[in-house]
Amino acid sequence: MYPQPYPPLAYPQPPARPPRRRRGTLIATCIALVAVAAIAATLVITLRPSAPPAATITEYQAPANGSGYDTAVWDQPIPLPVGANLCSWMPEMAEASGSLGGGVVRTSDGSVEGGPGCSFRLADGNVIQVRNGPFYAINQYTSVLEAATFAGIPGRMYSFIPADDPDVTCTAQLAGRSIAVPAVDAFALDNNGDQQAMCALARQGMELLARRYVPLPGGTPARDAIQDLPPARWMRHRRATSPERPSTTSTSPTAKKRGSAAAPHWAPPACRPGRRTPRPSC
Repeated sequence: MYPQPYPPLAYPQPPARPPRRRRGTLIATCIALVAVAAIAATLVITLRPSAPPAATITEYQAPANGSGYDTAVWDQPIPLPVGANLCSWMPEMAEASGSLGGGVVRTSDGSVEGGPGCSFRLADGNVIQVRNGPFYAINQYTSVLEAATFAGIPGRMYSFIPADDPDVTCTAQLAGRSIAVPAVDAFALDNNGDQQAMCALARQGMELLARRYVPLPGGTPARDAIQDLPPARWMRHRRATSPERPSTTSTSPTAKKRGSAAAPHWAPPACRPGRRTPRPSC
């Protein structure tokens, strides 16, 4: 063997490290994470806003001013005709209506006076127009809108025309617990009416009409007021606009089956555009 030229050198070594206790650290970390998650969940549950209470359906209440639907049960007969023979009752009321303005000088079914109802032209230049239809809700502008009573029966007074307009019209409508109720419009033929006077005239006309033809205050329905409900197409409109739904059976014990030759045809009064159509809805 050949001798080594240089002696081996011994390098210093660091001291040995103690074994790591990694298992304990992992356990502590897991416990900390679980605690943090529990605290976060508690905060979320505590701070989350509570769900609103379930909405309840309240019973419809008609406004006190008379603008809403009539909520009474329809248990009364129709006082005046609708559709055919619309104005056949007018001769019976000519004398009473004439007492409101010096007598009746002319009657019309609407074609002369420009309105959709039965009109009495009075000697003093005013006109009383009687219409017959449902008690709708009023949603548009009114210069007059208030609850009223006529012959002890509830109803309302309303006008869609501003009080300072010479073309003023005022209406009295009865809520007579029937599917079609009368309404009385009052206006001046020369377009020079006073709103307060027209409302008073409409009220007086409704008082006379209610006492004569409405059963609740002691009247008797007109002879041509057929006590049949309207056809299905109009009933669908009524269901879509009113919370009240009348029976689909005939209110007349002697009424013949719908569709027979003797069954009367019912149609709502025509809705004509113009100043003499003060209807709540068309």
